[in-house]
Amino acid sequence: MKAALPTQEIEPGLGLIPGDFGRGNAPFPWAWVLSTTSVRALCIAHFGGPRPETAVLLNVYSGGAHCCTLIDAYRVTSNSSLIERDLGNPGASLISVGSHAVLVTADNAFAYQFASYGGSGMPLKTLELRGHSFVVTTREHLNWVAVDAGFQWGSYVQSQPGYGLGWLAAWAADECTLGQSAQLASTLGQVQAQGMLDSTLAGWPSGSAYLDQLRSFLASHGYCQRKT
Repeated sequence: MKAALPTQEIEPGLGLIPGDFGRGNAPFPWAWVLSTTSVRALCIAHFGGPRPETAVLLNVYSGGAHCCTLIDAYRVTSNSSLIERDLGNPGASLISVGSHAVLVTADNAFAYQFASYGGSGMPLKTLELRGHSFVVTTREHLNWVAVDAGFQWGSYVQSQPGYGLGWLAAWAADECTLGQSAQLASTLGQVQAQGMLDSTLAGWPSGSAYLDQLRSFLASHGYCQRKT
């Protein structure tokens, strides 16, 4: 019998990523979703920040089973040059926050790290155009991160034993972003004590090795400190 998981404050719900991204409980004017008929490859977006920017955005997809999505931006200035961001596997949505736009995507670094692509959870990431580059602004949108954390945790809970460690990794990253490092450490300790970090998939980290690799990965990618 599968052991009971520790109760989480964030309940499983609709995720912003992956799946029907941009729909559900995220208000948006339109989304770049390749599988629908509402795809808009070109638009004008107004970004906020200390020095608001207006840019023409182009969504470029390289094709293939998973990869790759590129966002090309041209600022509406007299001397605009191409600003490009490679998102990797995830798609993106442009979501309106007040009077400015936010690009919502996922952290591609988690793909294939703790499971195959199909079992890889990728935590939410937001980008905004600031000057001559896209900058990560995820910590400015913690309400979305909380929704994504619920989705990642729910996906882990609903996975077959030994198959959900990719989702657990993404949930851990979201918890770090939310400032829940202490709760994260406690939960991971309980999950490990119940033997629920043992993967049944050959070639992927399992047990204490998984936990050690996860801690190092979260620290190296700016989520949590190594002591978590």
